[in-house]
Amino acid sequence: MIKYLKYELKKNLWLFGLLTAVCLVPYVAHMSTFTFWVGPTEDRYLNSTGLTNMTFELIVLCYLAPLFVYSFKMNKRSVDAFYSLPLKREKLYFVKTLVGLFLVLIPFTLTYWSGFLALLCRPENPYYMSWYVPAYFGALFLGTCIYGMSAFVYTRANNVGDGVVFLVAYSFVGILILEYIEMLIHTSMPWWLTDNFTFWGAISQFGNNIGILIKGGTPNRWSVAMFIIPFLLGGIGYFLLFYTLRFEKGESAEQCSDSWYGYRVLLPLFIALIVAINNFSLLNRVMTLICGIVVTVVWRHTLKFSWKYWVTLVGAVVLGILLGMLVDWTAPIVNPPSQAFGVLQALFAL
Repeated sequence: MIKYLKYELKKNLWLFGLLTAVCLVPYVAHMSTFTFWVGPTEDRYLNSTGLTNMTFELIVLCYLAPLFVYSFKMNKRSVDAFYSLPLKREKLYFVKTLVGLFLVLIPFTLTYWSGFLALLCRPENPYYMSWYVPAYFGALFLGTCIYGMSAFVYTRANNVGDGVVFLVAYSFVGILILEYIEMLIHTSMPWWLTDNFTFWGAISQFGNNIGILIKGGTPNRWSVAMFIIPFLLGGIGYFLLFYTLRFEKGESAEQCSDSWYGYRVLLPLFIALIVAINNFSLLNRVMTLICGIVVTVVWRHTLKFSWKYWVTLVGAVVLGILLGMLVDWTAPIVNPPSQAFGVLQALFAL
């Protein structure tokens, strides 16, 4: 396994250099040239600390690395070649996952500390630079968690296009779920949940908080959930990535992505939630159904698909209507809607 790890690292050496250059050059340029103070002298405030740029680059790396590392399973010829190696699949995927983490963390580390040194060398620097140290280790931890989630999600696909769709879908499904729950209970969810229940939410909030400390301020949104929720989601991602290996079939490469972690659940879930959140609109229901049909065509690679998929699509719309009705039934008594809103409801009501 060590020999195979060395082979993978050597094979991807050019990719390490490319990702590092793409991240490092603009980040160091920003950290070397941006203006510290913004606004007039009597009302000026500190500018960006660069952490927003860096957390964004880290998230992008966590999304891109799986595309390079696991795409071998999307091609019949390459998957047969890899599965014929004298290595168990668990070891094969362990090496691939390790290389993927290196593709994220090494460019991030080189970029982060290069930007730090560029900022440190500026004589007019007014920041509290010591906070960049815990910021690095916190981002390292959160990036490792994000990679675990994105690696599992991407490997549920049998082709690259579906893998990208899954990454995007999983990035937003949590937002839709929380939005519907807020509508159902008629109150806002706690910020520590809404800020951390996405792939990027926790690390973005963490970067904002550290940025305030670097400027000498006091952040008002600290929560242990900022680390616990990504840790749980990342742990689940890593666990399922290796647990599902026993069900992997090499002949599935380039075929329709039929995983229960993919379109089979995501598509009806999205349809039901979108319809439920905008339940008063008939136009929304029709457009959502049309979008579901388009996604199904992309999924099945054909304009013709069996009645089961039609039942699933229509059933998801009906479920969304029922979920929307449930929101209305649990709504407290409030002032009657405006006349314009009432007319809109009448026009789009079933």
